Amino acid sequence: MTSRTPIGVQPPRPPQRTLGSPSLPGQRPSHQRTLSQQYLPQSPIRKESSTDPSYDLSDAAQPRYHTAPRRGGSRLKLELSTDSMADSTPCESPQPLSQPRITPLNDSVDTVQPSPSSSIRQLQPEQDNIPLPMPKRRARFSRAPSRPRPNPKSAPPSAVPAKARDNRPKPYTVEYPQAAPRYHPSKPDASRSSTDLSRASHSGYADFFPWSGTHPEDQFSETVIRNGYFHKAPPNQAEAATAKPSMPTLAKQKSCLNALSSVFLGVLAQRRHGGQISSPSTFKPPPRVTLTDTKREMWLKDLANPATSLRRLSRTIPHGIRGKVLLDHCLNKNVPTERAVWLAKCVGANDLRAFRRKGVSQTFMGGETKWIRDWTLFVEQFVESVFSAFDMPDWKSKVTYAIRLATNLYTEQLLDRDHYMEWLLSGVENSTQDKLPMWILVLQLYWKDLLRLRKTGRRLVTSLLNHLSAIQADPDRDLLLQLSSRLKSLLTSLLTTNPESFISPTTWWRCREALVDGVTSADLSIQAACSHIDRRNSRLVAGNDVSSTESMHQRLVKLLDSTICQPFNEALISQCWALGSDKSAIVQVLLDWSTSPLRPGLAKVYVAVRLLRSWGRSGLDVTASLLDYLDLVPLDDDQRKHLLYHLISELARSGDFSTARYLQWVISRGGLSDAAEVDPRGPCASRLLVELPTHTMNPSLRCMRANLLRRASFDVEAERVDLENAIKLIKRGLGLPLALDDPISQRKPMSAAKLAKPISRSSRALQASVGAFLKDEVFGALDYNAELPEISCATFNFCRAILEAAGDCEMLLAIVKLMIKSSNPDLLASCADTISLQFTTFAAVDDMRNIFDALLESLKTISQHQGIISARALLASLADLADMVPGLQGRSEQLRGELLQCDRSSAIDACSPVSDSMTSHRQDFEGTIYEEIEKMLTSGNRIDQPTMGRLFKTIAGRLEDGWSKSADVQRTCLPLLTRLRAFDYHHFDAKMGEWVGQVKSATVRPPLVETLPLLVGHGCLSLATVLNACLQTSSRSDAVPSDAPPYSQEMIQLASMRLPPSTILTPEECCRFYIQQKALTREQAGGLRRLLSMALREYCDCGGKIGVSNLPLDQPGCWQAVLDLFNHLVLVDPTLLAQALAPKDVSPAFRELVERLTSQALGLGDGAESQVPFDSILEMANELSLPFCQVKLSLTLTDDTRSPGDNQSESHLALFTKAMENAIDTRNVMWTSILPHLGDGIAQHLKNEAQAQFIELFPSMKTQPAAEPTLASSLQAANSLLSVIESISRGHAEPKVQLLPAMGEKLSDMWDILAGGDDERKRLRGVVLTSWLPLMLRFVAMHAVTTSSPEPVSTPTPTPNSSTAARTSPNTAQTDLRAKILLSLAGILLELEDLDPTDAQLAQRCDLSQQVFDLALVLVDYLPEDARAHCARLVLSADAPNPSSDPRLRYLFSYMPPSSDNLMLSPRNRMISLLGGSTRMAMLGSSAPAPEKLVPFGYKRWEVLNEPTPNVGENDTSLSMTLFEAIKLR
Repeated sequence: MTSRTPIGVQPPRPPQRTLGSPSLPGQRPSHQRTLSQQYLPQSPIRKESSTDPSYDLSDAAQPRYHTAPRRGGSRLKLELSTDSMADSTPCESPQPLSQPRITPLNDSVDTVQPSPSSSIRQLQPEQDNIPLPMPKRRARFSRAPSRPRPNPKSAPPSAVPAKARDNRPKPYTVEYPQAAPRYHPSKPDASRSSTDLSRASHSGYADFFPWSGTHPEDQFSETVIRNGYFHKAPPNQAEAATAKPSMPTLAKQKSCLNALSSVFLGVLAQRRHGGQISSPSTFKPPPRVTLTDTKREMWLKDLANPATSLRRLSRTIPHGIRGKVLLDHCLNKNVPTERAVWLAKCVGANDLRAFRRKGVSQTFMGGETKWIRDWTLFVEQFVESVFSAFDMPDWKSKVTYAIRLATNLYTEQLLDRDHYMEWLLSGVENSTQDKLPMWILVLQLYWKDLLRLRKTGRRLVTSLLNHLSAIQADPDRDLLLQLSSRLKSLLTSLLTTNPESFISPTTWWRCREALVDGVTSADLSIQAACSHIDRRNSRLVAGNDVSSTESMHQRLVKLLDSTICQPFNEALISQCWALGSDKSAIVQVLLDWSTSPLRPGLAKVYVAVRLLRSWGRSGLDVTASLLDYLDLVPLDDDQRKHLLYHLISELARSGDFSTARYLQWVISRGGLSDAAEVDPRGPCASRLLVELPTHTMNPSLRCMRANLLRRASFDVEAERVDLENAIKLIKRGLGLPLALDDPISQRKPMSAAKLAKPISRSSRALQASVGAFLKDEVFGALDYNAELPEISCATFNFCRAILEAAGDCEMLLAIVKLMIKSSNPDLLASCADTISLQFTTFAAVDDMRNIFDALLESLKTISQHQGIISARALLASLADLADMVPGLQGRSEQLRGELLQCDRSSAIDACSPVSDSMTSHRQDFEGTIYEEIEKMLTSGNRIDQPTMGRLFKTIAGRLEDGWSKSADVQRTCLPLLTRLRAFDYHHFDAKMGEWVGQVKSATVRPPLVETLPLLVGHGCLSLATVLNACLQTSSRSDAVPSDAPPYSQEMIQLASMRLPPSTILTPEECCRFYIQQKALTREQAGGLRRLLSMALREYCDCGGKIGVSNLPLDQPGCWQAVLDLFNHLVLVDPTLLAQALAPKDVSPAFRELVERLTSQALGLGDGAESQVPFDSILEMANELSLPFCQVKLSLTLTDDTRSPGDNQSESHLALFTKAMENAIDTRNVMWTSILPHLGDGIAQHLKNEAQAQFIELFPSMKTQPAAEPTLASSLQAANSLLSVIESISRGHAEPKVQLLPAMGEKLSDMWDILAGGDDERKRLRGVVLTSWLPLMLRFVAMHAVTTSSPEPVSTPTPTPNSSTAARTSPNTAQTDLRAKILLSLAGILLELEDLDPTDAQLAQRCDLSQQVFDLALVLVDYLPEDARAHCARLVLSADAPNPSSDPRLRYLFSYMPPSSDNLMLSPRNRMISLLGGSTRMAMLGSSAPAPEKLVPFGYKRWEVLNEPTPNVGENDTSLSMTLFEAIKLR
């Protein structure tokens, strides 16, 4: 876009006449054209000028004397010409061009023809003077051939129109040959005398001297005529011979090339010296002038027109165009982007110079900084406004223009980059889903710059991950599929190119699933990248993440514990199997868990059976695993041995345990020879032979078993008789026929309760045989496809009681599945209640969803044939069962609604025909309540709350009166309450809660276990209502009279104990009551914790003492029930239980009772000695006992009856600290999992002690380094202490945990060891690389991730117990410490790259460089910007003592060097700079160049302008030409 005027332009001359041209005197002289005007395209500026129509083109085109015209311009100009010229034919002389200066637009291609006379004269040479063929000129010097002219002789007369001749006389004018080289005309030298030869023409044409008569060339002589004219006479002597023979000889000499190069170098140096630009820079930004609106619009239109030169526009830049107005004008006028940037530079350069002239301060947000910030804000608002204007015409093209213009301004560095990037990232973070694609489009233009810095790259990746997670969680994610696919594509590409931007543990673990969702197994690179980032983020949270620090055993136990309260999940099989590669260890942990007395119930046994069966089908040798485990069971652990026998018998029944291999194994070990080996207290490996079920063995195996047992003096015949008698007693109880001569047939049938006791104490072989008999002989022969036999509920209840006593849940479930096809609704209701009662156990055996669906189909069938009223019991049982089956909560609500409808429509009748006398008791109500309720039900009206309250009060009073009478009176009230509840169950339940509260405060009443179970079993009352009433009234001190019965103890009896044998409940009602107990423990864990604490405190307040007093807790079986409840609550949440059992202001008796309870739960005897040493607690801590040890330690250490300054309180912590040190010495760290759940004060005390000891163990060159054995022991202790610190931090991750000053000191010491070169440092370097440095990195990471908060780094992080005014100092100290640690990590990172090969291999094996870098990334994310910039100056700036160019550090500190750093100034000697280049050294004879001293050079981006002024100067560029030693081209 330059319009520079050529140097050799000829100025206008006075009018002259040509020879033989009869022109008028007043004819305008011809215009002369330069070489660029003749051969180069015309500038649009020059087209705007006009020409005189009277100008005769033929005169200007006619050469002098009809000679061939010479080409204009200097030789250098011809060499620089880039237009190719066509060659003239060899037989013609070059023809002159007669193109006018300005060609009309319609004739811009055609050449104007000269006058006919001159053409005839030119084209008629004499025949005898034919020009000789001339050699062909070079292409770039040749001129385009002129257009062929028609021959006037052959042309018709009409072709040449007649034109009137101009007969006016014309003045003489010198005609210069147009082909002559031209140069800038110079003035004559007045000092020269007239006699001196004029060697140069002052006309501007080289070697052309018009006739004047005084020029030496005008004087003719014989010599001139004979030899021609010479400026310098040739030498007199003639050459004797040619120099051609001597040239090869001279060229072969060694000095020839040096001589030639010296000559040429001298020529070049002189040429450079003659053309050197030495004038100072005359650059000035284009000035601005005040224009009218019309002229301003015209100027803007010219700016939008690329044909208008910028030099012309630079004369008058209008005032008032700046900021957003400038951008809007460029958008509306569609100004080309380059010209819009030129205008912005012109305006900005003038504004910034105005700031400098006024002396505006350069402080923050002032002067130039404020102007550039405001300009950046204008650009951001401009782009965002164009984005939002969707209704704008031609919106797409305008958005494209706005993006392109902003990108050009950003590339030219005319924006505040930090502010602009902040705007981009904020826009993406706060963008809605409809604008997100546009922001992504803009972001991709700045992708590399954003990802080059940590502070922007992490925010970019985080915002994209958050948007992807939000889309995945959106219900309409199908509509956003394209957007999510685009986000995934961008993020997956960044996984491999910029993985360091994903190093942010909080963000990665929150959004990882959304990113990897849908990644197929074929995407190996993406999977590898995800695994790599997983590993790097896991290392950073290793000390704070529970899952990362838990061992395989702990994770497996946690998965297994989930099946105690929740139904078995099929996914558990694969999850447990995939926890580790050591499958034998997994099986051993499973067996330990399933046989542990610390896990209640039989569900654990069947969970283990289910897992082992599944793993056996996957290739596990179940028999070998169990045989290896038999010797690991202690001899004195009877409960564990019985559970193991149960597990193996279930596997043997299904064939997963090989009895034959076991017998071979026993024989290979020497068989049996002692009676103690088969004694119940004998070894588990040999006693198993007695416990194995015999009904699964073939006759040969039974014979071999009998022979082995006889050798051990075991009475096999007595065992057979016991089994036969048990089966006969069961038959007798069921009413099945026996032999007439059998003595048992003569006895009275035994009840199920009496028969269950001896069966529960029998061997597992007998129990399994009894279960097989009931399933195969009693129920297996039933064919439900034919006529069904009569199976009463009593028969089913009898078999259920026997199987529950035997613990054979698998056979019980098989019987229930056989009964599902029955049409008896009461029997099906019993089956449903049995499933609900044993739901967690049955869920481990079979799928409960299928069984529920079968029962539901039976309900529909019965309802269709018998009516819904007859199936009321089955409907109620299925409603309770639906609550337990996963995914059927909606079905449960539906069933309960149908149950209420059934209660409204059914007639009042006795719920169970227990007594015929109920009818007489019901007749007492016939005239009152019965008729009133029946009338309300018949009318279909709703009952109001006062009426319900009145009726409920009457029925409740009748029920209370029945407590002192018979059970029949109580049962009379049950159907009335059921019908009353059908009107409004919400209000009815509230009234029941109030009534239970009144019963609690009653001074004279029977125990709750005798009154409330009947209501619970019939469905009129729930145990949750009773528990809530108990907890609500306990908050009031005057709620319970002092002489009232111990309500809390009775309530805990009701919630945990089995009903006494003397209960008035039927078996069906007992089963429903036990279902309520199970639901209470499953759903009301928090209330049960409070109830347990209340009951224990009430027991102590009443003076209770276990085994001595006569309180409800002293009743038989009650304390064991409390212990079972305690174990269950420990497994649910040990931390909350410890808090509930450690209230303030409790008596020593309560604390002693709690200590007794915790000791018994751990299996430490009967708990008579409550104080258990800490060493014993830590020794017995393992995966299974951890929650119990946690509760024990928490309750012991939180004893606050003593004052804080008491010596005894200090001794507790001291004793535990000593026990902790002993456990560390013995490498026992399993107990560290307890520490996160201790109290805050205790945990902080222990953590401070551990941290102080941990820091002291690190080696340092400031002290005498320890010997190798001492270092090894110190390293072991440091590992254990770090485990303790990590465990405490996991449970106490509040902001009080901060970086420690000792961290920076120890990191500096290790940096010193890695950087040193003496022998002592080399000795320590290996152990530092392999052990000490990784430990310190884990220690710092644990604190760095914990203290990192989501607040901005500019916001001070408040500390606890600190006022607002005092918050600045701790944050400042933490910031300085964080910066110090970062500098040490940066130094260590650089030293790791300079290690010798041996140490480098050690560091690479531990992946230390990446660990250091990742930790530094986490630390720098929350470092304030000023501290980050200070660290960058210390490490990366050119002013630093040892500046680094490591790209990792530049990314870490977000350091982008200014663009001016790429330009350096080199001050040099004046003489050397004049000689130039590498030739200077050769000319000066120097073999090596002198060292250059480079200094940074900064230039003003806003003043980098092209064509800033209308006039071209020698040195008018924004960067002075003297800096580059530029030369002028001639």
